[in-house]
Amino acid sequence: MVFSTKDDLNSRKPLSEKLAISTWKYYPDWMLENTMKTASDSGFKYINIGTWLGRNDDGYTILNDELDRITRALDLCKKYHLKPMINFGVDTTPTYHSETGSYYSYKQLKSIKKCITIIFENFADEGIIWNNWNEPNVTWVNDLFGNNVAGMDSWIEMQRWIVNENKYIDNKSINTVSGLANIPGQYRNIIDREKIKGLFSNADAILVHDYIDQQWNKGAPEILMQQGTFPGIRLPLASNEFGYSRYGETGDDWQGFWNDEDAIKLTQREIILQDYLGYAIIGLFCDLAVHTYHLFNENCIGLNQVGRPIMDMVNQLSGYTLIDKVKTTDTDNYMEDLYVFVYANDTKSVKVVYWAPKNTGSHIINIYGAKLKLNFTDSVKIIEPDLTPNQEDYFPTIKKDTSLGTEVI
Repeated sequence: MVFSTKDDLNSRKPLSEKLAISTWKYYPDWMLENTMKTASDSGFKYINIGTWLGRNDDGYTILNDELDRITRALDLCKKYHLKPMINFGVDTTPTYHSETGSYYSYKQLKSIKKCITIIFENFADEGIIWNNWNEPNVTWVNDLFGNNVAGMDSWIEMQRWIVNENKYIDNKSINTVSGLANIPGQYRNIIDREKIKGLFSNADAILVHDYIDQQWNKGAPEILMQQGTFPGIRLPLASNEFGYSRYGETGDDWQGFWNDEDAIKLTQREIILQDYLGYAIIGLFCDLAVHTYHLFNENCIGLNQVGRPIMDMVNQLSGYTLIDKVKTTDTDNYMEDLYVFVYANDTKSVKVVYWAPKNTGSHIINIYGAKLKLNFTDSVKIIEPDLTPNQEDYFPTIKKDTSLGTEVI
């Protein structure tokens, strides 16, 4: 069975076909099956499967039972009609090796590569989306903003090796790169270095972890309108992690804390914004693995009080593709804008999605010649007005057809 093809990296598809959730394949078998079933039943189409390679007593990376665990996860993906994404990591040590620009010695890196090669050889030709090394600006070397040039060059070299090795083994393999923690605007110098060093030359997509820090307008995802793009790089975008950590739970708290209501509304807004910015896959963190972010109930049976309304919004737009952002103001301030998006399905039925991060209240909005009075709040609202999109809106002009990353103007 082939799970995915490079067509999965085409962003011109319904929002309901884009959602991914991160899981932890080290759960007991019964719990991993629960999470796969809940993901499928809830409307997720992709599942991100972390692969954390073990170490022996000498510190060298070993496979342990990774091949069996991946096989088990893929069998469940087949059963529940989910498309797998797999990324790599190794538990880091506190020792920085200047000769390698990483937490790993030359011998350790050799053992890591050997394990990755074996995994690629065992799971070639299955259409897995390979998400490369997870958050290298945290796990390869602790250098969130790219101040350590040697560290950047080291992980870029490793990511390039992963892509080239995978394509040598399976020339149809699907490979994303980068996968950095933080939002693109906060690591422009890293992106520039990745471009110079050729990271994007043989990759199929750029992977993003758009976690919005609470200090930025209380975590408002609209910052992505200014800092969420990759200028000058013609590759599709995909995310496999983002979310909002919540009060009353144990786990990661570096991002800040939000109550359930705010976590819901901010996540819903970020999903729509990633859709607008051309993300082919939109990945949420996580099922139950980290409780501050979890969207599933205990034992991964069903969505919890945060996950349900998030996926309810996605499922309200089932079969609907984003076709337009309506210009509502002349402001360049992303927090002052009124956000109005038009979605349409194959029958040209239209739904309008809207909210305002600050300028709440009633506003008259002109959409395709119709004047609609909309009551804006900071929560996403969806209406189904009697509108017909213009031909040029529903079938946008294609500027350049590259089969992947087609640009629409």
